[in-house]
Amino acid sequence: MKRFAIFLFLTFTLQSINSQSFSKIIYLDFSATNRLDELSGSIKTILNNTDGNFILFVSNDRNPIITTDKQKALEEINKIYYLRPSKPDFFQEIDTLNDIMNLNLTSDMKLNDSLHFYFFLNAEQASLYQQDKFFIEQLMLTNKLLKTAGLVKNCYITIYFDSTKDHSQALYITQLKKKHLYEILEY
Repeated sequence: MKRFAIFLFLTFTLQSINSQSFSKIIYLDFSATNRLDELSGSIKTILNNTDGNFILFVSNDRNPIITTDKQKALEEINKIYYLRPSKPDFFQEIDTLNDIMNLNLTSDMKLNDSLHFYFFLNAEQASLYQQDKFFIEQLMLTNKLLKTAGLVKNCYITIYFDSTKDHSQALYITQLKKKHLYEILEY
């Protein structure tokens, strides 16, 4: 029954975004961060510099917040101070994001315009669960946006991490920077 409810939710949500093509996909997992002011400011900067063709995906286990409306997105970002999101269900989220991507990419997966992904992650969780491999790269691979030589033309990824002083997390972030697939920033 829960799976059916998720299906209905996605059907109605995805129908509303079916006719649009997105240049920015903003993914937010703030289940383990305590730097909400910085996080909120970084996302608002992206939204305020967006012409309207974006999707905001706020992770929350099997109940993500998904919107393409700038005003609603800004309202949702203002609500993060009061929400207590659950840890992401990456497999479910990959499926949901794949559904969105399938509606917005051509059958041969060539991008005429640029597509920019913004991932807001917690450094500790990203390191622990290797989110670059098991979430971001899987999402890119299933949508044929990642090839052996790197990302396809006109596809860009920026990963924002909450700043960390932990040595192992800093090492993880340094290793990601060496891959040259992603732009890595801190919030």
